[in-house]
Amino acid sequence: MNPRSWPTTFQPEKRLQSERGDPDAAFANAPVKLDQTYVTPVTTHNPIELHATTATWDGQTLTLYETSQAVFNQRSVLAQMFGLPVERVRIVTKFLGSGFGGKLWPWTHSPLAAAVSIKLGKPVKLVVSRRMMFQTVGHRPRTQQRVRLGATPEGKLVSLHHDYVNHHAISDNYHENCGEATPIPLQRPQPPRAFRARPSQRRLATAMRGPGAVPPGSTPPNPR
Repeated sequence: MNPRSWPTTFQPEKRLQSERGDPDAAFANAPVKLDQTYVTPVTTHNPIELHATTATWDGQTLTLYETSQAVFNQRSVLAQMFGLPVERVRIVTKFLGSGFGGKLWPWTHSPLAAAVSIKLGKPVKLVVSRRMMFQTVGHRPRTQQRVRLGATPEGKLVSLHHDYVNHHAISDNYHENCGEATPIPLQRPQPPRAFRARPSQRRLATAMRGPGAVPPGSTPPNPR
């Protein structure tokens, strides 16, 4: 698929998030029109501090010394995975050397370290390599956004459409909410924000901080 073309060859999930008025008619009748598609590429977290886990099992309690931004969520997930009461799982994070959303969820190295510690009855330390940081601990998905603006010659906005699509793993339904802020600064018109998610053979996506809650910046179409 041409990275600059609006996807039409698949039938992804489509969800209309917001609509007011008749933006299609307003756009059709607008003296000045802009219809552009913008792309943000896949972005990966790669802080100086790598993801790491030290797991210990004393026969009753599982303890993980973890670089986690969400210790209670991680405790619940691991308790469910290993069939333990939550009070017998401890997640200890004394210091976090940067996370930015990439350490919100328990990734595969955590249960792996825990499983080996339970099996051996000894502490197990597992540090994700720098190379693995690009593969196993999430990323911001690729997005493609189409923006259509209709205006008067004096610059008054009369129509705004914002449609966007992002990929996600087949086993996931992650939503990169590119249109979250679209209607906030505008009282009129209220744009439709159509969201499409394209399942694909990709690793899991995750939250990533930046300027605002959505992908910061984009790549305009090649003028050639």
